[in-house]
Amino acid sequence: MSRKNITIDQNFSDRFKYLMESVWKIKPAHLAKMLNVTASYISMVARGKRSPSAEMIIGIYLNYGSYIEWLITGQGPVCRQTATVNDSALDAAHG
Repeated sequence: MSRKNITIDQNFSDRFKYLMESVWKIKPAHLAKMLNVTASYISMVARGKRSPSAEMIIGIYLNYGSYIEWLITGQGPVCRQTATVNDSALDAAHG
């Protein structure tokens, strides 16, 4: 099965990295096992070198569904149960 990439904005990788490191507190290798992809692919997505595949987005949704809207769009709360963090707040946090 070939992987099809979906169109994601340029800040997706920043949001993805933020969630992995600060919210989910998960290493790329562990997330890769959960999503059935390689750790290097996860790292490339986090660095903005690759776009996430539709399968990866679905895997994130199945494991971390409450974060998916913010991850994809940068709008709304990071998690449905948390305060709103938008892209400008994320930019300010990263300098």
